Amino acid sequence: VEAIAGEYEDTVKVGKLNVDDNPKTATKYGIRGIPTLLLFKDGEVVDTVVGVAEGAKLKQMLDKHL
Repeated sequence: VEAIAGEYEDTVKVGKLNVDDNPKTATKYGIRGIPTLLLFKDGEVVDTVVGVAEGAKLKQMLDKHL
């Protein structure tokens, strides 16, 4: 994720959240597995990846929504 964040730094903001420290946020977004990546666009979740994902899969997801 960090490598992808660097590659897309001009178009995408990347943040991390520890669900153990923020259980209300995890509940709000229905996070049941770790790691979970949520892609937001205009404040709404537009895509989700649960589990470890390869860079190519993350790039495909980002490119689909850019």
